[in-house]
Amino acid sequence: MLASGVMKSTWDPLGHPFKSCRGQGAPFRRGTHEWTNAVVEDILVPIEAYHLFDRLGNRMPHEERFSIPRIPAIVELCIQAGVDLPEFPTKRRRKPIIRIGKHEFVDADESELPDLEPEPPKIPY
Repeated sequence: MLASGVMKSTWDPLGHPFKSCRGQGAPFRRGTHEWTNAVVEDILVPIEAYHLFDRLGNRMPHEERFSIPRIPAIVELCIQAGVDLPEFPTKRRRKPIIRIGKHEFVDADESELPDLEPEPPKIPY
């Protein structure tokens, strides 16, 4: 014990020395953090999302939520951004929808539009 009545610790600080840190357990580590190597899951949290063929179609009933397939959320985000994956088909609209109310809309008539021919795969440089 020190003269001031405080127990001396044999604690060896690791990580950054910022004493102003207020993170969880800061009093125990006296404001220092231990730095570790990061993994992909630290940045892209493995969350799953529902994949629906038509996102503007009928809503998914609560009772059916476990029967509808779920995929990684990052994959669903890519699909919504325009990536076409054959194993996860989705309805693409080429004309905007007409919104009538909060939950009502009219799908634009795409019958007069020519059929799109699939683009050949792009060759990386």
